Amino acid sequence: MGICCCDPRWVKFTGLVLGCLGEFVTGSVFVFNLYLGAIKRTFNYTQQEVELQSSLLYLGQGFGIIPGMFFDRFGPAWTSAVGLVLAVSSYVFLWTTSGAVLFYSIRSWLMGIYFFVAGKGVGTAFTYMVSMNTNLVNFTQQQRGKVMGTLNCFFSGSPFVYSLVYYHVFNGNDPDNLESFPRLMMLVAISFAVVNSLCILFLRRLPESKERANQSISYEDINGIPNDLSKVLEKDVSMSTTCLAGNCNFHALLWVFTLTSSVGVFVTNNLTEIATSVRLDRHNPTLVLLIPVTTMVVSILIGVLSDKYIGTFPRSSVVLIGIGSFIISQMLFLLLADVFSLLIIATILVGIGNAIMWSLGPVLTADILYIGNLGRNWGLITLVNAIFCFALQEVFGVMYENAITTPNELFCFGLHCLRGAFGIGLTSTLLSFLPALVLFIRTKSSFPKPKPEVNGTIAILE
Repeated sequence: MGICCCDPRWVKFTGLVLGCLGEFVTGSVFVFNLYLGAIKRTFNYTQQEVELQSSLLYLGQGFGIIPGMFFDRFGPAWTSAVGLVLAVSSYVFLWTTSGAVLFYSIRSWLMGIYFFVAGKGVGTAFTYMVSMNTNLVNFTQQQRGKVMGTLNCFFSGSPFVYSLVYYHVFNGNDPDNLESFPRLMMLVAISFAVVNSLCILFLRRLPESKERANQSISYEDINGIPNDLSKVLEKDVSMSTTCLAGNCNFHALLWVFTLTSSVGVFVTNNLTEIATSVRLDRHNPTLVLLIPVTTMVVSILIGVLSDKYIGTFPRSSVVLIGIGSFIISQMLFLLLADVFSLLIIATILVGIGNAIMWSLGPVLTADILYIGNLGRNWGLITLVNAIFCFALQEVFGVMYENAITTPNELFCFGLHCLRGAFGIGLTSTLLSFLPALVLFIRTKSSFPKPKPEVNGTIAILE
């Protein structure tokens, strides 16, 4: 299915370009905070109702295990085709909701289903998985950091671009403007249609060959004698789902990612609501840009540096920096979110944590587990993360509603509205240190022998 070119360099180049475009459109999952207030006002939804929709939105994307296994079995072209159908059709449904406000105002659950199945849910997961997995399979282990950093830069930069369009083209900052939400839905639907169509035609997965296998990093001890690291990395053996469930490396990575990234998603999805609670919502157009911009910059840096110094600093050690960023941010949100300068710092720290986790999470999955099961393995991690995020956002919705003292009021004002959720966030990120240390200890003894340089640098398209 699609157009094929046998030149590996062409396959890699087109795959990386299309992967960046695919990651860009799937990044739209993180723009819910833009129109959260518009949905509440238009449909008169409570905080619990919009939190449910936001949770279902991300839970849908978390079902990446389905497109992940589909990708492992059928490849990028068919996976893109399914993503095209699901994403575009569901976004069209969301676009139509503004024409039936009375109908949907008493059926918030139905809009929640749209978000779940939508391009922002399962449909997005197909495009996300095919864009990421194809490139992680096509490039060698020594190049994956740079590749994933580039992909995550586009993934994270997407909310930045959509935010600018929403506020400055669709006039989304006007609370009386009811057209900004449906216009954004149609824009993203068109984006998914174009990108998935290109992926169907041109995105290809390179077949495994002896030459490519020999390009992978070799692990040697200080005497140059190959180490038997199969018990540590287990990257050369396919495991059943049952065996994977009992694998220590998998669980360490799973819980590091889940306990931190779910907090990052929660903050990203509710950033405008957080600012409203502390009466700083006039800064929303600026605040919503901080996480995408920070994540873009840090993703590139982390990708390049994690490849360059992989022999000295394992990727698992960089994860500890991301955890530290999340912990400090949650402390600032918990105690001083009503101070604008500190709110900015806390938001930037979340962006740093997001960049590290979303850039290195998939790469570590490919590094320490069998690459042929990448779709299933990373899909399972995103699924558990999505369920955890779902629970966190639902708890926040309940706490937020209970903190409102004025009858029939949609918004809660004051730090007391937020402290319960950020207390949970701080606890979650602190707990992530334990599996992070386990992951670091189990991989720190693996010192990759760098690949010989070509003219001073590693040719990424080799």
